[in-house]
Amino acid sequence: MVKLFCAVAGVAGSVFPVNIDAGQSVGDLKKTTKKEINYSDPAYELKLFLAKKDGAWLTEKEVQTGAFGITGLVVLNVVRAKLRRVGLSDSDVGGVDEKEAAEEGKGPVNVLVVVPNDPTTVELKQQNKDDGSSAHNGTYLSFWGDLLSLLWPLEKLQSTKKDV
Repeated sequence: MVKLFCAVAGVAGSVFPVNIDAGQSVGDLKKTTKKEINYSDPAYELKLFLAKKDGAWLTEKEVQTGAFGITGLVVLNVVRAKLRRVGLSDSDVGGVDEKEAAEEGKGPVNVLVVVPNDPTTVELKQQNKDDGSSAHNGTYLSFWGDLLSLLWPLEKLQSTKKDV
């Protein structure tokens, strides 16, 4: 069993643990995630990303504020792929400094969850005051622009005579 920490992109307080066998598949992780976040649509619609950039896990704070670009994150889109083969084995996610992880916002996130067509993942919820992570932050805008182009590229397709 491996304990993964997952988070819904851009949603404050959305980090949740998942205990799952590393021999299970990405599809199994999607099903578990669907239940955990009470997602009403099919699990296959969820987009999962390995929340690792330049060899380091993203932190809770980075995921909640969108203070990173999606470029460089690995999409977990092969449903049959075993978690241990996509960088989510116990040895991949272990070795975290527990003292640092216990500090607010510094704990690592292993899986980034993007809920398609959910306004909370497209528009960051602001907390109390602007801490530089709002829409005024260029990194934030870049993140969501990259994300939208990745998730909804089909909207730009033209219909053909066959489609009509």
